[in-house]
Parts: sequence; structure tokens; C-alpha cells
Amino acid sequence: MNKELLTALTQPMAGQATASQTYKLRLTAEESIALLRSAYERVVTYRNGSIEIDSETLQRIEKVAHWLIKDNPAHKPSLLLYGDKGTGKTTLLRAVQSMIDNIKGYYHKALANCGRMTAEEVAYARYWEYDVGAPHFATACEVVDMDEKALRACKTASLLLLDDLGVEPSVVKNYGTERTYMVDIINYRYDKCLPTIITTNLDEVGIASIYGDRTEDRIKEICNKINYEGDSYRR
Repeated sequence: MNKELLTALTQPMAGQATASQTYKLRLTAEESIALLRSAYERVVTYRNGSIEIDSETLQRIEKVAHWLIKDNPAHKPSLLLYGDKGTGKTTLLRAVQSMIDNIKGYYHKALANCGRMTAEEVAYARYWEYDVGAPHFATACEVVDMDEKALRACKTASLLLLDDLGVEPSVVKNYGTERTYMVDIINYRYDKCLPTIITTNLDEVGIASIYGDRTEDRIKEICNKINYEGDSYRR
């Protein structure tokens, strides 16, 4: 690896990055789509599924890929993937995690193995932002069973990947005290403008009925929405 690339990899971003910029990956649209599609295929293969990607799935991959690079002024800090069960929401969420983890891996490999990387690895290494943490994946059901340390990690994660919003108990008793874990996390991240990708089978009415109009309105404000309709892939 040449000296200029190593310097670029280790140089902090100029200025103070805002929360909504945290996962503005330095990729072209074509690169972002290609990486996310590849990650999606890996996730499907890991689950022993067919990796044939239909046109609707590809459109959703492209929308998320564009959101990851924030190439449109209309892109909001967070994403909401909502709709029918078994249509690939969790798979795409896992693909985002895999994609970003791979880019981060290239970055650290670049620092440790300056002269022993493939051209592709060197190319992708430069896209990893200097001060970005790994994405944090959690299901809604896992959240309500977390201790305070784990809950704090969800609240403060640079990017929270929150799966299956709405399947967990909305109120949990903790030593006799009622706790609304999910509302607490959503409101905290809203206040701090921290990016979150949420999957759910609920529509706006369903979210409001479980979490209240205030939380639903906040999700609407900060999230671009991607709708999932159609037959379940699990059939």
C-alpha cells in the first residue's frame, strides 16, 4: 500500500461529523448497490435459500444502498422497512450489517497489512469512515430482556439495526416498575439524531396503537420508508 493511501485511511474526517452523517459511506451508487447485493446473497446462502433476486427485491436493495451513501437531500437519518411477513426485511437488515462489517474489516486489514492486500480490498478500505463504530443488531424481543449495559449499547450505537418492532411486549415489569424499553430507545435515538434501521410488520396505525401517537410521529419524521408487500419467501 502506498503512503498516500495509508495517510488517507488514518486521517480523521474534517470537522465534527453529525449523527446523520455517521453512515454516509464514501461509495459511488454503483459500488454501494454491488456491495449490498453481494451481502444480501451471502445472507440468503447462509440460510440455505435461493439467491435469485427478483426485481422488487433489487429495487429495495438499491433504495437502501442509496440511503447508506446519502446521495439525495431527501434521505432522512433513519429507515423503516415495513410490511408483510417473510418478504425479506430481516434479510436486508442482516445484509446491511454484513456489508458494513466487511468494509470495516478491509479498513483494519489495510492498517495491519499495508503491502498484502488485493486491489479490491485496498479500494474498499478507503471507504470506511475513520470514527464509525460497527452496526449494532438487535431484535425487539431481545431488547426487552437486556440489562442496562446492553440497553445503553442499543441507545448509543452509531447505527442500530432493530429487527421485528412490534412483536415484543410493549410494557415490561422490572421489579414491579413498568418499563417501555422500545419507546425509550426510539425516543433517545430521535433526540440524538442517531441513525436507525427498523423492520416491522406494523403499519402507521399499528405502530401508533402500540407505542402511542407521539412515538409514531417521531418515527415518521426521521425515517424514509420502504414498503414490503407480497407472498412470504418462507412458503
